[in-house]
Amino acid sequence: KRAEVQALFRLAETEERMHDHEPAKQTRQAALALAEAVADPYLLAFSHISFGHHHTARGGLDRALHHLGEAERHARTSNNTDVLFNSLRYKIYIVLFQGAYDEAKQLAQLVLAHAQETGNLHMLVNAYWLLGFALVEQGHYEDALTYLHQALAQSDTIGERHYNLIRVRNMLGYLYREVGDLAAATEWSQRALATNEHDGSPYAYECACYSLLDLATTALAAGDRATAESYFQQFSADYGQPVYAWYRYGNRAQLFQAELALAAHDYSGAIHYATEAEAIAQAESMYKNIIKCRLYQGQALLGLQRPQEALPPLQEAVALADKIGHGSLRWQTRLALAEAHAQLGCPTDELYHAAWEMVESIAANLHTPHLCHAFLNSPLVVALREKLTAAAAEASSANTHVKMEPTATPPYPAGLTVREVEVLQLVAQGYTDRQISAALTIAVRTVNTHVTNILNKTGAQNRTAAAAFALQHGLVE
Repeated sequence: KRAEVQALFRLAETEERMHDHEPAKQTRQAALALAEAVADPYLLAFSHISFGHHHTARGGLDRALHHLGEAERHARTSNNTDVLFNSLRYKIYIVLFQGAYDEAKQLAQLVLAHAQETGNLHMLVNAYWLLGFALVEQGHYEDALTYLHQALAQSDTIGERHYNLIRVRNMLGYLYREVGDLAAATEWSQRALATNEHDGSPYAYECACYSLLDLATTALAAGDRATAESYFQQFSADYGQPVYAWYRYGNRAQLFQAELALAAHDYSGAIHYATEAEAIAQAESMYKNIIKCRLYQGQALLGLQRPQEALPPLQEAVALADKIGHGSLRWQTRLALAEAHAQLGCPTDELYHAAWEMVESIAANLHTPHLCHAFLNSPLVVALREKLTAAAAEASSANTHVKMEPTATPPYPAGLTVREVEVLQLVAQGYTDRQISAALTIAVRTVNTHVTNILNKTGAQNRTAAAAFALQHGLVE
């Protein structure tokens, strides 16, 4: 029975690679029914791994997680560690797609330990890559680089020339783009693309898609729109059809089109592509992609001079980036949200300072001078530094102006600042400090300070009295 079930699943995989998806589904169901009939834990684990792999490739990540959870349960019953760690390996992919980076690292460490103990060198390369993947997303670039170079070294040891090696090279391209070393990013993506010639599998097909999209994205980051468009045209011509794992690289392609439209100041087009991308990202709970969709929508609305409409998507992008702990998106979304505040005439210094603290934290962990220099001189970091400097100069000028004209009438009663009025309005609506923190994207301790200042300035004894003050002075309806 064991051989029969395994043969059925291999047949299903072959049918799927030939795009015979309905026959593949029926073959898998027949294999699972046979495994359930004999109640063999090993066969059941093997069956659920196959279904998990199917949904990881075709979409339906929640279903994939369900099957891989079942596979893990049956594998533990059967005491088959190889099957157990294969189920964990597939699970890591999904939790990475869904932004659970700490969980991914913990699971990858387990897989790494098992691979080292058993001498499974292919699993070892895979574990190093998965750890590097999670660490890049969290902004721990130096640590990620260590694991990815270990994966490269191990690939050389075993003569790996297929998709595992391609994925490592693609990840290095992504890492160097995140750090700001665009020349190195381009080199690694080109090397990954060249490696695809040695592997005609569906996995390598997907890797080639990422290589071309990475090259296009890196060219766009360098300000070379023509080269970016050329790489994207090559992707569309050679790999633009929805086949294996389309929901992943197809979604990435939609996001790139939104980025390209933003660079061309085609803001309506950017909103269109970002909204299209969001539908897939939401369906699969791919939070990093959801954040990018909301970020690009907000940036496009800012380009259309509609800052009030840009606030909700940008605030959501900041909140989601914080939720998953994404290294670069946490500060980049704050940079965009600060621009919305600037267009609305609202304070920006807290957002700029928070973003800069995150940048400094990343830089502090870049111990290689070249990487640190590249990161601190990358275009978005330079833009943030310039905005922060300008905001500080404006604040200094405003303070000087106040000192020179002490009798000037304050814009709000009791000398309340714009930010204090925003906080007071939410206090009057019954918001807690934590809810205010989330609504305004500021720290809870900052809210506490604002509330204390409000009570002192208005002479209110408590929040209820402060709310009454707001109502009396027309600050709330």
